[in-house]
Amino acid sequence: MHISGGPAKFREALRWKEVDFYLSRGGGNLSRVTIDDGPARVPESSYVRIGISGTPYIRASELTALAASGAVVTVDAAAEAFAGVAELTDLVSEMLEVPVSVAAKLSWCRSAAVHPQKQETDTLVVQPCGEVEWWAHRPVPVCPPMLDPETAEMPPGGPQWHPTALKQGDCLYVPRGGWYCCRSVNQASITLVLSFSAPTAIDILGRIVDRLRRFPNMHLEQELWIGQGAFFF
Repeated sequence: MHISGGPAKFREALRWKEVDFYLSRGGGNLSRVTIDDGPARVPESSYVRIGISGTPYIRASELTALAASGAVVTVDAAAEAFAGVAELTDLVSEMLEVPVSVAAKLSWCRSAAVHPQKQETDTLVVQPCGEVEWWAHRPVPVCPPMLDPETAEMPPGGPQWHPTALKQGDCLYVPRGGWYCCRSVNQASITLVLSFSAPTAIDILGRIVDRLRRFPNMHLEQELWIGQGAFFF
């Protein structure tokens, strides 16, 4: 489900100056950082070096070259790295009453389309900056026929994929079990991927029971009529 929004809607969640500081001078936790070039994961040894003090850091020249080639940088547990992301995550978690995790995906130019991925959790995609092309597929047990990584077109006779352009301020909801494929267009973009498990009917009933327990009358003996007889519990 695509939800349109204004350009300034999520702008404060994460800005490029915060990203630049984290990747270059912030001394961030690099174990959270991964780089993908299309469907392939870039080895950490190709862009991380060890400083004189023994602290690992990302070499700017290697990161610039990878970014220019269309690579996508992912920062996992982004709420621990960026204050604005933490505020957004807490707000979503409070509204849904479930734990929420978030990853930030960063790209600087057009990237290759990744192979379809299955969402094991419900996912809310938020676009604070730039534009990303997405294709979503309804939940199915096995992977649908893959998109062409260059053209992002379906093979003849393939199942229906739903394309959408996620622009700055937009959101996209991908339900649990759904599949998606995405690529960035010719501009720098920041995408936040919030993952959570939407409450089931049992979860909702459990919350109702927990709240009813706060009322003293709910703890009194209640009379239940079944047919011609009465029972107490």
